[in-house]
Amino acid sequence: MNNVKPVALLLTPVLPQPGGSGRAFRAWDWLQTLGKTHRVHVVVTDPSIKVSMLHHDLPAEKVIMVGHTLQLTSRTFSRFGMLFPFLVLGSQKFVVDWLHPVSKKILDICLADLADEPVKHILAYRFYLHDVAISLSERFPEAVLELDMDDYEPQTRLSVAGAQARLGRYADAVRCLSAAIQYWFLERQVAKRYHTVYLASEGDCPQFPRGKGTVIACRPNKIVFPAYLPHAPAIGELRMLFVGSLSYPPNEEAVRILATGILPELQRRLKRPFRLFVIGRQPSPEVKSLLKQTEHVDFVPDADDLAAFYADSHIVLIPLRAGGGTKLKTLEAFAYRRPVISTRHGVRGLGAVVGEHYLHAETPMEFAEAVIRLEADPDLSERIAQAGWELCSRTFRVE
Repeated sequence: MNNVKPVALLLTPVLPQPGGSGRAFRAWDWLQTLGKTHRVHVVVTDPSIKVSMLHHDLPAEKVIMVGHTLQLTSRTFSRFGMLFPFLVLGSQKFVVDWLHPVSKKILDICLADLADEPVKHILAYRFYLHDVAISLSERFPEAVLELDMDDYEPQTRLSVAGAQARLGRYADAVRCLSAAIQYWFLERQVAKRYHTVYLASEGDCPQFPRGKGTVIACRPNKIVFPAYLPHAPAIGELRMLFVGSLSYPPNEEAVRILATGILPELQRRLKRPFRLFVIGRQPSPEVKSLLKQTEHVDFVPDADDLAAFYADSHIVLIPLRAGGGTKLKTLEAFAYRRPVISTRHGVRGLGAVVGEHYLHAETPMEFAEAVIRLEADPDLSERIAQAGWELCSRTFRVE
């Protein structure tokens, strides 16, 4: 009897990693899942990733780099696509952020080692890899083809467009809005090509167009829980935390709300000394300058050990107004058992209940009031933190 597992191809824009970005971790979760029943070959589309960057303990049979065989939509076609979003109905060469195979022959050369392998499953992680996924499925027609959207693209891009507009970047907002329309058209074309389409948020699933025979399923984001949960500091200044990549407009908007709205409100009303730690990579010069000039802020552009910052913090603030999917920063705060004050957007798709798993706030005044409430009531702070941890542990914890 042949006990050799069949092969699964995990098509991903990033290297799967248990730490780092949310995309890298979601790819890692897929690698773990597929590896239970298949021999996984990871097909990476980022041309900047080199062999020297691979982890020796990556639980994959092989990593295949195909970034040099792909190209983004050209600037000329992208501009036409932005002006006339309906053009994507005729050709995907007009789609913003879309990856296209330069040549199927070159792609075949990269995959030559798979010629005699029993490829039975192809999982494409991210919608903009659709053309590459179809090329793979044509090469391996017996394989089940699935797509992990992660976010519901039209809604996410529309939300980010709003953040861009509020930041005063109107040209970027218009481009993002046009991309949202493009992806709305595209999803109605391509869903039927997949056996299953996955989304991170349960609330996004009903909005996704269903092709005949296509299953729309929720696959929540998951995280690795810390091995040790230290108690929050008992004395001293009140320490708050915000974590997020600052090159992402919704996170930049949140930091600006913190610096120009929430912290001034706290300075007027909170009697206890306080400090906010902002952890975020790739800030714009404007954001760096703003944080440098803002009192009570410590800005850390790149933290090697987030656990230390969670250990030193009393409260996690999440004043997000935009973005898509479910927020890993919220799950991370729950996993570290820290009380969360968040907008409704910051907890979307998590099933979190106001007053039980987090305190709700939308305006700077409401955030300040919630901070003061937690600072004055340690028992409430502990109950909120414990309930958030239990919710995250039940549904979003990596086994």
